Amino acid sequence: GWRSSGEPLWLRGRSSSAAEVITNVDDGHYAWRTNLRGEYASSSESYLWSPCFDFSTFTSEPQVELAEIHDTERNYDGAWLEMSTDGGETFTKVGASGTGVDWYNNSTED
Repeated sequence: GWRSSGEPLWLRGRSSSAAEVITNVDDGHYAWRTNLRGEYASSSESYLWSPCFDFSTFTSEPQVELAEIHDTERNYDGAWLEMSTDGGETFTKVGASGTGVDWYNNSTED
């Protein structure tokens, strides 16, 4: 149910670069990446879309857990999680830097 859009597209597969940054993935085999064979493309904008989740019966706020490894340029690259409550017509960032547990990485750290 996952899909990607933008350029370059995110691909799910086994990494095959000799100079690999991602040496271990959460499920043991596969990762979503913008390039399975090397560096990502500079000046690109792409999205990874999850299937829809229905949280309408939750009695407390849902929690999302992701395993993330990134190799990015400080002050230029970024990633965040967004949600939609109107079927994808509009989106809102989930949380903010400095909120929650381990939410968004501090851009001043290596």
